[in-house]
Amino acid sequence: MSMVRNHRDAFLQGAAVRNTDPRLGKSLQVIADTPVFHVSTGGVGLPASINLSAVLIGITGTVAWDVTGASSVNVTGNTCTLDFADVTNPTASVTASITYLGELYEDTKVIAKVFDGLVGSNGTRTAVLDLYKWSATTPTTFPSGSSTYTWATAQFTMPGTPNGWTATPGAVVPGQTIWIARQIKTDATTDLTTSVPWTVATAMSIAAAGADGLNGYRGAFLELYKWAAAQPTA
Repeated sequence: MSMVRNHRDAFLQGAAVRNTDPRLGKSLQVIADTPVFHVSTGGVGLPASINLSAVLIGITGTVAWDVTGASSVNVTGNTCTLDFADVTNPTASVTASITYLGELYEDTKVIAKVFDGLVGSNGTRTAVLDLYKWSATTPTTFPSGSSTYTWATAQFTMPGTPNGWTATPGAVVPGQTIWIARQIKTDATTDLTTSVPWTVATAMSIAAAGADGLNGYRGAFLELYKWAAAQPTA
């Protein structure tokens, strides 16, 4: 710094630093209602249009709009609208620009299409239907006919011909085995109920009840009483 020579030099030396950056405190930002179009499997995009605005800070004037990835935007001053029907690529880039005091300001907002995946095939589901029978020997007859199975409750109706099989095990039968006739049904539908034909021809033993044991022994005590001065002999 040169030596202070007069009052003007002293004034300039004491002045605040001047802002020499013409862009300081100035900006342009593009904002949008949403950054995506949600595209259904049928190709319908929502929302139908997206509104964009150019926010100017420290700048005055009207921006110019440009778009890539779409055929056009609908411009109204510092706002514009991008219609889904005009978007030709997976993404569209919308740019606003303005020249202010010889400086170019611009900002770009990317709008993307977000696609729903394809609807997959139904998964499989399995129903297990059990009927019971007490028997001393392996069963040789089984339920026949059909049951209606309700998927929401896992309950089913009895088949037309149970052949002695029941929906619950029932009372224990000493010396016999409890058997299960199990019918399994698997499908890939969404029906609330399903008709299940009984085709099972084998039984599974799950428990056995022991036979009643022999009677135990019991005893009885019979006592009579007598007062006497000496040991009774009769």
